[in-house]
Amino acid sequence: MMQTPPPRQSKSSLLKNFFLHNQSTNQTVIKNTFWAFVAEGIKKGTLLFLSILIARYLGVSGYGQFSFALSFTMLFSVLADLGLNMLATREIARNPDQVHKFISVISTLKILLGSATFAVIFIIAQFINKTDDIKILIYLFSGYIILNSINDFFVAVFRAHEEMQFEALFKVIQSAALLIMTLSLLLLHCSAYWVVSAYLGSRIVGLAAIIIILRTKQIPVRPAFDLSFTRELLKESWPFALSTVFYIIYFSIDSIMISFLLGDREVGIYSASYTLMSGLFYIPFLISIPFFPRMSKLLQGTNEEIKSLVSLWNRNLLYAFVPIFLFSFLLAKYIIEILYGQTYAESVIVFQLLLLALPFKFLSHPPGYSLSALNLHRKRVAIQGFTALFNTVTNYYFIPLYGITAACVTTFLSCFLLFALYQIFFNRFLATRITQ
Repeated sequence: MMQTPPPRQSKSSLLKNFFLHNQSTNQTVIKNTFWAFVAEGIKKGTLLFLSILIARYLGVSGYGQFSFALSFTMLFSVLADLGLNMLATREIARNPDQVHKFISVISTLKILLGSATFAVIFIIAQFINKTDDIKILIYLFSGYIILNSINDFFVAVFRAHEEMQFEALFKVIQSAALLIMTLSLLLLHCSAYWVVSAYLGSRIVGLAAIIIILRTKQIPVRPAFDLSFTRELLKESWPFALSTVFYIIYFSIDSIMISFLLGDREVGIYSASYTLMSGLFYIPFLISIPFFPRMSKLLQGTNEEIKSLVSLWNRNLLYAFVPIFLFSFLLAKYIIEILYGQTYAESVIVFQLLLLALPFKFLSHPPGYSLSALNLHRKRVAIQGFTALFNTVTNYYFIPLYGITAACVTTFLSCFLLFALYQIFFNRFLATRITQ
């Protein structure tokens, strides 16, 4: 008697299963890469669009003050996180049965860390040589980065489960709130204070949205305190925290130094280009998001499995890099003029110089994130610390002599140094495993 073949799935069902359910390694990576691009593409696209509008709205000097306040506040964002977000992604991916415990304890820690972060920023702001207007912007941005840290922790839970479609939903809601609030305030000709308040308000909307999404997934958010577990978390998270510190120094110190050493106008010129670069720098991060939890599961895997995943990783990065670099470099003049206007004409050469660092930024992600995923994050932190020190010292010495050009060259050299050191230590790790 012949068996009846199973019913064929419709195209809509196949697509639904492909983009909403994890079925195989390659399919899961492709699915989560897609959702990562949707989530971060909308988020970064919204931030970039609004940054351009704000730059035009505030003018070069006003935008310089806005950029300084954001960059200064970002220096303290690590205090609101202490490496817990990245640690949560790694550990929940390995121990999904403990997700409720992680959420309860870390959400409590986030509240405490956020309060401490605001206090530190407020105190230090009293001692910097800036106007009261800039200090108010700093206070508002501090609330923004604290809520960002809390929201990013809950996003880390979705990443650990490799369910980034929920991250995309959350970020669409949050970005829509930011866009509506900011555009409304700009149309009403409100001051910079109100514009920054829109950033803060959107994070409040985002927090409410992500808690609702977690509850629909039967993951309640109930803060609790466990001293023993907290100690274990902080013992493991500090290398990730240091990594974040060095990353922030690496990417923010130039704008801050330009502000103090050259002035608000120069910060505005540099930040216009660097805002675009930040969006481009984020693309390899988007591509890398699905690979981190996957690499974390290969701690006990073979070198062949690790190399195979890295090879797929590099291919995806290469496909994205080539057209982005060529398009951006060749059309830099038109991109700056269209987005910012003739007032920012000096930003064109800055943008082209910064673009030279892009290939090393792309290539550094696989070896760098692999070091963290394979429990070698202390080595990664040491590399980042050395690079951050190099970046800070060279900027401090050369910016007064050569201006914004020095900051561009330093960014290029720092990206190259970071990539080279990551690759050397990752190759050594693989060689050591072969000889064991």
